[in-house]
Amino acid sequence: SFLLAEKLAEELDEVAKEEDIGSDVIDVETVFEQFKKGVEATVSKDDSATHYDLGIAYMEMGLHDDAVHEFDLARLDPTRECAAYTMIGTCHMRKGDAAAAVEAFKRGLAAPKRTEREEVALTFELAQAYEGLKDIKEALTRYRRVKQLDPSFREVDRRIAALENSTGSAPGPAVPDQEEIDRAFDDLIAKD
Repeated sequence: SFLLAEKLAEELDEVAKEEDIGSDVIDVETVFEQFKKGVEATVSKDDSATHYDLGIAYMEMGLHDDAVHEFDLARLDPTRECAAYTMIGTCHMRKGDAAAAVEAFKRGLAAPKRTEREEVALTFELAQAYEGLKDIKEALTRYRRVKQLDPSFREVDRRIAALENSTGSAPGPAVPDQEEIDRAFDDLIAKD
């Protein structure tokens, strides 16, 4: 990551010289495009750790399409496949596309090297995506699976009760808040 920071600094210097600007304003999009070209030239497609880290950084900056691209490269490593699909689904949820999130989460659950902890966290995320689609039946099915695997996971009982008592509208936001995303990330990377 130090090399990436160094490369970004070099790219910023080059762009500033090329732009020959007389003010302190630099076109951020140009800088970012130069940075991405630099990453592409210096980071191997097989370096799943760096691509995953870049995906996290892009996602946190709200650059969801760029994040999905990086996670898509990271998922090629079988040990990161489940986590990468989880992050792809999270990006889609943040963009408001619950249907695409469902597909990504399902692919993550199909990853052969997923851990039980990843399965629990990802099944919970899938249930939330189904809530976003207003598919209460599927959401309940997934939440009940989470409860089977880990009854104390992220207030799953509350989610089940709320859906069982609902009149067809999903409780809570379709897009999880930052605290919930942080908990999901912590759950995903927690060691068993």
